Amino acid sequence: LPTAKNLILAGVKSVTLHDVGTVELWDMSSNFVFSENDVGKNRALASVAKLQELNNAVVVQTLTSELTKEQLADFQVVVFTDTSLEKAIEFNDYCHNHQPPIAFIKSEVRGLFGSVFCDFGPEFTVFDVDGEDAHTGIIASVSNGNPALVSCVDDERLEFQDGDLV
Repeated sequence: LPTAKNLILAGVKSVTLHDVGTVELWDMSSNFVFSENDVGKNRALASVAKLQELNNAVVVQTLTSELTKEQLADFQVVVFTDTSLEKAIEFNDYCHNHQPPIAFIKSEVRGLFGSVFCDFGPEFTVFDVDGEDAHTGIIASVSNGNPALVSCVDDERLEFQDGDLV
């Protein structure tokens, strides 16, 4: 839902919410759109009205049946947030080979850790400054200043170049 909220607030033409699951009590701890009255209802159907209120210029729709590859042909971009690796590979292959290609994004958050995979088709090129593997590190804190100061744990040395973004 946070992804859908951000897309709707950004003012894209339309957003389709796909979810076959039902609202459970624990969903209310991480989703602002659900109430106790929604428990047992389909998550997409229970959230569509509140999400639509965020921006009436965006058409917000739902899809509550099992998703098929062929249904993806109706979209320019698909964002998966809760799907198995096997299904993600199957859907990404379809999107990558579709004409025109369908932008594919898969993101996951597991507690403090997250990952994002993007495939914007065979013509999409990533320009890597130095060919080195991406740096990783453990962040100790981030200040509220502008620009923000990112501090890593004391015993860790990260090497950055001018212009690197964190």
